[in-house]
Amino acid sequence: METGNAPLTSSIHPIEQQLIELAKRSSTEIRVHLSRRWIEKDPFGRATDLYNQFASSTAKSDENGVLIYLNLRRRKYAIYADRKPAQALGALFWDTLGVFLASKLKNEKAEVALTSVIAHLSEKLQHAFPAVS
Repeated sequence: METGNAPLTSSIHPIEQQLIELAKRSSTEIRVHLSRRWIEKDPFGRATDLYNQFASSTAKSDENGVLIYLNLRRRKYAIYADRKPAQALGALFWDTLGVFLASKLKNEKAEVALTSVIAHLSEKLQHAFPAVS
């Protein structure tokens, strides 16, 4: 998990555990990037840039990843899905997931919101993209 100069707190640990568990059950990789920037003009643009950096730094380029970007100070977010998950789950799913995350961020701590969204996303991804043994 990338933190963009933000120190991890012990409450982030459940998120890391979820990502580890998903990696065992799905071929899709989810990355989470947390930011504490004061100025955030375009969260989706930032998420896209980060995803492209991550994708180019790994040998795996199978268009099968998802990046969840969250600005902890501004509570702005973006969910970037590469081609395969975007097509497999459809635009309505991704729009609904964004609304779900926004709702959770309004009512709960960021860590709780993220764990809820990752759990929901993981369930869908492991059915669409089971792990390859």
